[in-house]
Amino acid sequence: MTILEERKKLIAKINKIENLELLEKISLFVEDSDTLLSENQMNEVRERRGEYLKNPEKVISLEEFKSTIKTKYGF
Repeated sequence: MTILEERKKLIAKINKIENLELLEKISLFVEDSDTLLSENQMNEVRERRGEYLKNPEKVISLEEFKSTIKTKYGF
């Protein structure tokens, strides 16, 4: 099988997927090959994204973050 045939076969399978979470995982996998982040950085991003998805209400705003940093470090 040629690369072109394999691509067409894969695209056809992807087009049949109805599960959004699975499509997001495929997208992340494909995008990983084009990233400038190291493997450790990518793992950190995945871990933090997973934590966010578990409880999206637990995040703080940028303003709250800036205030915390200013209070703690005087910036």
